[in-house]
Amino acid sequence: MKIVVYMACLLCFLSCKEKQNAAPDEVQTSTAANQATTEEQQPAAEASGDGLNWLAIQAAADHKNEEGKMFFVDVYTDWCGWCKVMDKKTFSDPAVQKALNERFHVVKFNAEQKEAISFNNKKYEWQNAGRNGINTLAVEFLGGEMGFPSYVFLDKNKKPFKVAKGFMPADQFLAELSSIK
Repeated sequence: MKIVVYMACLLCFLSCKEKQNAAPDEVQTSTAANQATTEEQQPAAEASGDGLNWLAIQAAADHKNEEGKMFFVDVYTDWCGWCKVMDKKTFSDPAVQKALNERFHVVKFNAEQKEAISFNNKKYEWQNAGRNGINTLAVEFLGGEMGFPSYVFLDKNKKPFKVAKGFMPADQFLAELSSIK
């Protein structure tokens, strides 16, 4: 277990170090998670190039859901190395994309988002806590157990019913999705 924690810390450290050493014009945000740091920067729905049309959290909150699909929320932070690996390795897998697109509206939510969010008739604000602060919706979604990446499954009425945590390769993630009824 210690080696897994060590590897996760090392990956996060190397990811941060790489960004610090890059020239400003060399820093590119290639994943959907990094493209969506604020509501102002992210459109309501975004074709991310990975076969998934990610919704911003506020767009998901406002979504009428005429299809009656459930919602899948990828809760991430900009500094999370495993979140980036999840984007690159798992969410890019065609079988994962198919499974998500068939059953869910997919949502990216930066847990450190500073903009207030209105979700299910409640307002959630950013608080100065942790590494870069935290949005109280993330705290509520994750039951105060802040770890990234985390995935929140919402029913068709946007009520959370399950949380999964950590990096998952495509086969493990597909097994997780198949457990959702």
